[in-house]
Amino acid sequence: MHSKRTILGIISVLCVVFAAEQTFAQSALPRRATDVKEDALRGVLEAHLNTEVATAEVGVIKEIAVKPGDKVKRGQKIAQLQDNLQRIQVEEAEIEWQSQGAIDTAHHEYEFNRRKFVAIQDLSKRTRVSPLELKREELEMNISHSKWIAQQEAKEIAYARLVKAMNALDDRTVSSPHDGIIVEVLHDVGEYVAATQPAIVRMMDTSKLRARFLLSDEMAQKFRERKTANVRLLNGVVVSAEIEFIAPIATENITQMTILIDNSNDDIRSSACDLIRP
Repeated sequence: MHSKRTILGIISVLCVVFAAEQTFAQSALPRRATDVKEDALRGVLEAHLNTEVATAEVGVIKEIAVKPGDKVKRGQKIAQLQDNLQRIQVEEAEIEWQSQGAIDTAHHEYEFNRRKFVAIQDLSKRTRVSPLELKREELEMNISHSKWIAQQEAKEIAYARLVKAMNALDDRTVSSPHDGIIVEVLHDVGEYVAATQPAIVRMMDTSKLRARFLLSDEMAQKFRERKTANVRLLNGVVVSAEIEFIAPIATENITQMTILIDNSNDDIRSSACDLIRP
């Protein structure tokens, strides 16, 4: 009987604690504009771009050209997949495209048949030539001309194959989509990259820093009339920021404002900032 009362007592305490936690969680999130404290508007600073750089092709990694912490430029090589097959295909396509023998042969054949037809045509004006023979020579000339055109078209197709092969070779190289810093390398040399997990590295661009603030409707209206806002970094320095957007949060009955701070000189080390009221 005593153990039953003890168990019931523990359950009652847990229920009270759970209810208190729920009440605290509900009160921690602003539900009305009046719940937002205008004197304590702090936003966390984060990189404005966080990117998973992925490969467009599957295959085995031949080279990883970066490591965490490296600064990279747009277009810089991140990784290289094995590309032996693609290089062979480029060489074959290039040989096929540069081949000129078939076109020259077809051209010479056409010129020979054209001259022969012209000669017989001139001869028919001075002597009797069978109309059937004249028609046959004209037909041979036209056929040889079509063959010559077909060889020129084949060369254009060969060039298209070469461009396709070169693009396939380029796709084996993974390049940075923008300037930034490598945060994490997700694969090692020799690993197979599948279509379901194509990301090679994670990187971020800190040339601009983003911060978000929750505002009352009255405060949000003041910022809607402006293009910039001033914020104070944790070291006390005040900087100007571009207002990215201001939008209401319908479910919370408050407004969110996002700003962008220029950090192209990479001199901001603060992790947060305080919004200065206009």
